[in-house]
Amino acid sequence: QGGVTDDKNEEKSMSALNLGVNTPTVSCIFDYGTRYHLRCYLYQARDLIAMDKDSFSDPYAIVSFLHQSQATVTMKSTLNPTWDQTLIFHEVEIFSDSNITTNNPPNIVVELYDHDTYGADEFMGRCICRPCLEPSPRLAWYPVRRGNRNAGELLAAFELIPREKRTVHRIPGLKV
Repeated sequence: QGGVTDDKNEEKSMSALNLGVNTPTVSCIFDYGTRYHLRCYLYQARDLIAMDKDSFSDPYAIVSFLHQSQATVTMKSTLNPTWDQTLIFHEVEIFSDSNITTNNPPNIVVELYDHDTYGADEFMGRCICRPCLEPSPRLAWYPVRRGNRNAGELLAAFELIPREKRTVHRIPGLKV
């Protein structure tokens, strides 16, 4: 059963210690979750926005899925990078009925940045992608947006794979 816990009986909550104010602590408890692996096949991007003075950029991608993120390598001096890279998110737990996840999987956010040697990296744009639960998904072009304008395209595929259930090995004489 899902539930909410209240810490009002504690003398000082962690939120009061950290923020100097009393804010409620809310916890969610889930009965079950399903584990998946996510494979992100990032092949290339095209027509990205030039962010450097030399009319090029040094783009890399950050892929975010639920609470995890990974980055590609940085490609130097190009607006049409070819990463040909696979990022794998292992053991991602999704707290939902597996039928709901199959029909409506969580979105993947891919953000593109221009690497700068001096100063902060510059945001180039983002795209929202949907993972496929079928094996061997096809590469597709995803529009990259920066605010409300086009900022290029990303050629990628995303595969969400249900993790096999582990076999439970019973050890004779061991009580679990």
